[in-house]
Amino acid sequence: MTPTLDTVLCTIRCTVWWDDCRVAHLPDDSPHDYLADCRIRAATDLLRHQWDPVVLAALADKSLRRSQLYAAIGQVAQKPLGEAIARLVAADLLTNTSGVLTLTALGRSFYDGPLRALAAWTDQYGTELLANSDDADSV
Repeated sequence: MTPTLDTVLCTIRCTVWWDDCRVAHLPDDSPHDYLADCRIRAATDLLRHQWDPVVLAALADKSLRRSQLYAAIGQVAQKPLGEAIARLVAADLLTNTSGVLTLTALGRSFYDGPLRALAAWTDQYGTELLANSDDADSV
């Protein structure tokens, strides 16, 4: 069975970041003793939904109306696009002012930081990653 992205991310977080995350983000008297309470999980959850990073990337250069965003992305149905927009607005990554979608400062920082870093990593290792996932599927 091929591990899911959530399983891989959980393994990475547990082995690499747990101590740093706990020290950096959870006060000693915090009732939150679990990795699930960590801020890193909140950030990686933004990548869990297929269309959220795509919406952020599509809005990186300019604000768009929903119909323009839909046309720019392509291959997305209206329902998942609406769900992605709602999640990103609720997370304060987008604003929807008079039907115009715009990245907030938080959305811009996520796009310019981790999302661009992931894109750079994918440019370098994407072929290898896809080849390895094909091999893992055949096991």
